[in-house]
Amino acid sequence: MKYSLILTIQFLFIMSLTSFAQDLSQYRWENRIILMITPDENHSEFKQQIANLSGLDMELEDMKLVSFVVTPTKYSLGLGMDEWHESTVLYERYQQKNEEYSTLLIGLDGRVKMWSAKAVGAEGIFELINTMPMRKAELRKRKRKETND
Repeated sequence: MKYSLILTIQFLFIMSLTSFAQDLSQYRWENRIILMITPDENHSEFKQQIANLSGLDMELEDMKLVSFVVTPTKYSLGLGMDEWHESTVLYERYQQKNEEYSTLLIGLDGRVKMWSAKAVGAEGIFELINTMPMRKAELRKRKRKETND
């Protein structure tokens, strides 16, 4: 009985990790990701990062950017933090050991393109994305489409 309970708990734990990993991997090749990793929602760098990105919904969409707020015990998709999900996976995977706060940019390929222990201005993020080969290809394709219309 005790053995089956332990096995059940392990299975549920592994399934929750797998489910979460699939949630983040669903963005690969579709969206870039900004991770804001903070010890809590009141951290000053975190508040500054939210302020830097707030009101830029059209720009974020154009850049194919989705954001995650990540704390030690939960995460939320989007800047509004409307819905929280209990999980430690993102925090454990991306939190830098010597830093309280981190902003990470993950590219379409799923690789970390930028890491900062401070809040990053939106223009800096956008400029970095605009230097990426896949973004340049997106812009060329858009320009050709506009020219043909």
